Amino acid sequence: MELSNHVLSLAGWLQKKQLAVLKKRSISFQQYTVLSILKSLHPKKASVKIIKEQMRHDNSNVSRLIETLKLKGLVIRETNKNDRRAVDVSLTTRGLKIIKAAIKDIGQLNKTIIKTTPIETKHINKLLNEVQGDA
Repeated sequence: MELSNHVLSLAGWLQKKQLAVLKKRSISFQQYTVLSILKSLHPKKASVKIIKEQMRHDNSNVSRLIETLKLKGLVIRETNKNDRRAVDVSLTTRGLKIIKAAIKDIGQLNKTIIKTTPIETKHINKLLNEVQGDA
């Protein structure tokens, strides 16, 4: 199997496993990514622009994702006090609880299915970074 096909196959397999875990928390992979970004900045707020820049999915509709998370009670969306055109987003207490639990669940999944030593993991990550280059 060609390397690119193998990486894509592995990514699809891993994402399928992760989606099953996230489904238990009633969040999608893209919602998980938004919540993770917000958690990394917590307790500070993040602009929609910052969230878009940090998203790994180019076609993500961040505004729609944030609205969905707001309806679920996981984020607060408010107009920036200094720039009325900008929107700031932050985690609710419930959102913080959900993302912490989801991160723990994903960590447990990874420990269960990824059977590499820390040295092997470091080596694989180095090789993948070399393949990716500046892309």
